[in-house]
Amino acid sequence: MKYIGYWEFDLENSEKASELMKKLGVARKEKPDDFPDIVLGAHNIAGSNKGLTIYETDDPEKLLQVSLRFSPIVRWKFLPLYPTGTINKLIKETK
Repeated sequence: MKYIGYWEFDLENSEKASELMKKLGVARKEKPDDFPDIVLGAHNIAGSNKGLTIYETDDPEKLLQVSLRFSPIVRWKFLPLYPTGTINKLIKETK
């Protein structure tokens, strides 16, 4: 399953957030199986201290590995992405 990971941090914590991102990269290299796969790397939303990353995993607890490493500096919200065909099929089945 794919997930959008929305993240944000307070501007005064931008250096700390950057350091945490580097540490996550090291941890990911050391134990790649502990983390979700990255489909689309971190992208900032223009003009803000917010952004998103798209992950893929069959184990949602791997998303916790990401968010816990940033807490409380970076706040995360993960939303599942479903293929349009899946949603259309479920809508038809519920009618």
